[in-house]
Amino acid sequence: MSEDDITSRVADLLGNKRSALSKTITLIESQRSEHRHDADRVMSRLLMATPDRRGKALRIGICGAPGAGKSSLIEKLGLKIVD
Repeated sequence: MSEDDITSRVADLLGNKRSALSKTITLIESQRSEHRHDADRVMSRLLMATPDRRGKALRIGICGAPGAGKSSLIEKLGLKIVD
């Protein structure tokens, strides 16, 4: 991604654009080395843009067999958080 693309993506994320969020999640989950670099750049820019939120993130891991309901759980947690 170009520097302009990174800047635009961060602005869209901060503007609560769902499409930017879904694209960024896909970028972060990608195993491609160029995507890893871009994901790191996006996350670094987000951290710089939101200094008042530093240290307030919570990262959790959800694992389980296919069909166990991981996606459903994540959706319910996300809806509860934004509610």
